[in-house]
Amino acid sequence: MTNDPTLLSDLSTLLTTLKDIDLHSNDVSCLDGLDIAGLGRQMDSANAVLDQLESRTDALMQKIDALLEEGQENQEDGKTMDSEVSKEETIEPGKPST
Repeated sequence: MTNDPTLLSDLSTLLTTLKDIDLHSNDVSCLDGLDIAGLGRQMDSANAVLDQLESRTDALMQKIDALLEEGQENQEDGKTMDSEVSKEETIEPGKPST
C-alpha cells in the first residue's frame, strides 16, 4: 500500500462521511420508538371530537336562529297588540275615561 496523500485524504473523507452517516442513522433510530400508529389514532380521535363540536355548534346556531326568529315574531305581535290596546284606550270626546 502506498502512502499517497490523495489516498489518505480520500480515506479520511470517507471515514468522516461514514461517521456522519452513522450519526444520522442514530438520529433516525430515535424515531423507531415513536408510536406512529398511536399518533394516528390520537389524530383520528381529535378529528372525531372536532366533528362533534362542529355538529353541536351547528345545532346551537340553529336553535339561536330559531329563538331570534321567534323573538322577532313576538316583538312584531307585541307591537300589534300594543297598537290595539292603545286604540282601545283612546278616549273618545264626550266619554268619561275608565
